[in-house]
Amino acid sequence: MYFGIGQPVTRKEDPKFLTGQGRYVDDIGFPNMTYAVVHRSIHANAKINAIDTSAAEAAPGVIAVLTGEDYLSDGMGTINCETVNPMILRGEAHLRPHPALVSGEVKCVGAPLALVVAESLSEATDASELIMVDYDILPSVTRVQESRKEGAAVVWEG
Repeated sequence: MYFGIGQPVTRKEDPKFLTGQGRYVDDIGFPNMTYAVVHRSIHANAKINAIDTSAAEAAPGVIAVLTGEDYLSDGMGTINCETVNPMILRGEAHLRPHPALVSGEVKCVGAPLALVVAESLSEATDASELIMVDYDILPSVTRVQESRKEGAAVVWEG
């Protein structure tokens, strides 16, 4: 039979998953394995005044809690976009730094603020929920129509 566009493809991987025989990343374990949970921003645009990790650090099973300040003090750099598609680039690229853990300010909901490492996933998750972040919430734009208005909040200055 000829194979091409529009032809059915026999899926060989399905039976093991449909019969409960599949193996997922969550099924893999190692001796002394640790788990990490990222504590993320709940605001789209805000200044970070302080991050209190003391309760998380004292939680059962917690090995470490790292913040953006720790990241900076360890001399870690940023995760840069090394390639820009020339087909979409018109003029200069407007590239901004992307640290693994942010500090100072957040520019999107879900920005990574802290990393909790613990002996189990549930301990890391529970400890992450104990992290307290003091924000000064700044204006944000959540709709395209709002972004076009004069004086609308911007993600990046310049």
